[in-house]
Amino acid sequence: MQSVQAQGGRIEFPLPDEDYLDWLQGKGKGTPPQQGCIPNRFKAARAIVPASFDPLQVTNNVQAAWQALADQVWQGDLAGLEHPSIEQTQSVWQRQVEHFWEISWCLTPDPTATNLLDRRKNWRTYNPPAEPGVSCMMMEGWQELSAEPRPGKAVNTFWKALAEKAGKSINTDLRPGETLCAIAYIKRRFAHYFHTLELPFSGQSGIDQWTLKGWRLPVNVPSVNYLAAAPWLEKAILAAAKDTQLREEISLLNLDLATLDSGHEGGTLNLNRIDKACHTFNIPDWKWQTVNGRYFYEEELALLAKRSDDAQEREILNSIQQRLHTVQRQLGKPSDFYSILLMDGDALGSQMSNATKQTGISRALNAFTRKVPDVVQAHSGFLVYAGGDDVLALLSVDDAIACADALRQLYTHCFAKVNQTLGQNAITTSLSAAVLFCHYKSPFAQNLAKAHPLLDKVAKEKTGRNSLAIEVWKPGGLHCRWSSPWERGDAPAPAALIRSLTTELMHYRSTDKQFSRKFLYKLEALIEQLGLNKPVAQAEDLSIDNLYLRALIRAAWQHSGKAVGELNATLLDELLHMTESWKREDNGVTVKEPRLTNDALKLLHFLTTEQISASPSSAMSEASV
Repeated sequence: MQSVQAQGGRIEFPLPDEDYLDWLQGKGKGTPPQQGCIPNRFKAARAIVPASFDPLQVTNNVQAAWQALADQVWQGDLAGLEHPSIEQTQSVWQRQVEHFWEISWCLTPDPTATNLLDRRKNWRTYNPPAEPGVSCMMMEGWQELSAEPRPGKAVNTFWKALAEKAGKSINTDLRPGETLCAIAYIKRRFAHYFHTLELPFSGQSGIDQWTLKGWRLPVNVPSVNYLAAAPWLEKAILAAAKDTQLREEISLLNLDLATLDSGHEGGTLNLNRIDKACHTFNIPDWKWQTVNGRYFYEEELALLAKRSDDAQEREILNSIQQRLHTVQRQLGKPSDFYSILLMDGDALGSQMSNATKQTGISRALNAFTRKVPDVVQAHSGFLVYAGGDDVLALLSVDDAIACADALRQLYTHCFAKVNQTLGQNAITTSLSAAVLFCHYKSPFAQNLAKAHPLLDKVAKEKTGRNSLAIEVWKPGGLHCRWSSPWERGDAPAPAALIRSLTTELMHYRSTDKQFSRKFLYKLEALIEQLGLNKPVAQAEDLSIDNLYLRALIRAAWQHSGKAVGELNATLLDELLHMTESWKREDNGVTVKEPRLTNDALKLLHFLTTEQISASPSSAMSEASV
């Protein structure tokens, strides 16, 4: 986009984020972009260009920028590596870097010719070179960098030498035994070198002279086990302010943890909830944001101690485990689960070809993308990507649903503001969300792969768009799946409903830890036994009467050992709403199906068990959005 503008072109769709382009030229002010945020659902930018415009200059600039970034990584990590195969490695590197991108362009005087790029791509002129040798572990079909013809000791020797040369910073970027191609390696390491990038451009026209500049990016981000343990850590820091003995134990724990390799857990990117807790109870030498998330789990410490060949390290790990046990005996254990939040706009693609809406779409998406990082940070999450109407973020269990709801409200607000000026050409869109709760030990790539069908197949197709879909995955497999439209007629909105129910159930659980299990499991069993959860096709004659359902809830309540008088009307009504099955029809109307869903009760039990505090630490109100 910057290369088009530098030649006097004007981008009409999508509208470039001028703040981002300023940073590309070294002119940015304030906080630089920290995540990818370029929309990926647009096939191309539509630009008006002068007669002297040279499309090849744009593609050459993209390739040159990519080559320059690759060179920075090479010079920082691989240049000067003393290894017999370094020349072959350099040959593999250059071949892969030069042939990675396929860039297509079309130029036409006809603004209505919208299919030119598709026709151009049908030429299939992209022919990547053959890739011999050992395959990359991350990108199938690409050769790993040792250039050895077959797996074995020689490959391992190369990667060990590279890890030693790259230094301590590579510990969290490259796992032992992992072998990568040039593309995957650059993706892993470029954040360390992006701020050194500086590349002057000067085209034939003489007017497109500008300098591409990078900026500092976070290289240390929270791990999934750190996100899982963050609510517990917040609770521990705040508890230390009230209990002198506990404060001493936690201070010694922090001191012991500082002697271990930090694992680069978040030295440049801290979670909002940990920041706030540390500011509330300020001890200058507490550095919780740099603690490896594994160290908050006794079983992880025991495993690390067992595997260590260093007697001193084993002694330290065992000491930390004992001290952690003392603290967790008072405060409980951290959750084993974190969440993946995936969001995507609804029905936007069909409106992108409408020229009267394109500017509005671009403005709304730009406004949304700029504000997403603040919303995710406020909910103590880590934003992976926000571009256009796509969002991917990682959060603790107790912040995920509130964050999804806040982002939905933000998205709605951004388009509502743009629609005020569009009249009859108003843009109709909404934001669907998938929240996946998963165990920190489960493979992240597999979890991320599960989130996409949850969004596309459940939230969008099955539930009917503008919806929230949630899954809980335990080590044994799928535990529950629950979904609902964001708006459900006169029934409470799902995010507020879940928050209220979880808070109420945790109140009862504070005096009886088995309460939620006994109550919810009994209610689930009654619904199952009476067939109230059967699909509509199997329950055509089923008439679910509210009085009947209230009697079931009271029966389950008494089974848990509580007196009926303790069951307040609000909790009873909310449980009814939570177990209702809703979907959105093609005409946009939300309808309630004549069946109940047991997975709602499983979800409530999971949230009640895993959450540390009675309410999300950073839930945002509609007003704050």
